[in-house]
Amino acid sequence: MFDFGYLYREGLHFPDAPTYHVHFENGFVTNWHTPMGDNDMAGGVPSVPTPSLPQDNSRFTHSPRIVDLRWRLSTGDYPIKYEVQFKSVDEANPDRETIGELLSSDVPYLAVRAPSGWSKHMWRVRAANAGGMSDWSAWQTFYFE
Repeated sequence: MFDFGYLYREGLHFPDAPTYHVHFENGFVTNWHTPMGDNDMAGGVPSVPTPSLPQDNSRFTHSPRIVDLRWRLSTGDYPIKYEVQFKSVDEANPDRETIGELLSSDVPYLAVRAPSGWSKHMWRVRAANAGGMSDWSAWQTFYFE
């Protein structure tokens, strides 16, 4: 482990991927810069992550029904882990029980498989670190037709 330095990483090859610089000292991240304009990762409880993909009310027809959920990084003391609440809703049959699950990720994206037989799917994300948890983001909705 280094006591100080910079980490530079090119954006991953998917939409909305940042290229970022991370500065760390004594094993802690002290500053960062991304094209998103966030400049300070230090600072306690994480901020609420901002969902970016899929855009709210997106519609899909592809198969298999796998969708990448992506969000902008949270600021706050690192390491930060993310929790994603994902659920499927049957709009045609409101009495049918909703399928839902709580997922986790160390990075700002997660691939999910939307179950067949359900057209409406919803997700939201929050961040957690040693200082606590952020609030949940707003629900995002996407559909399979």
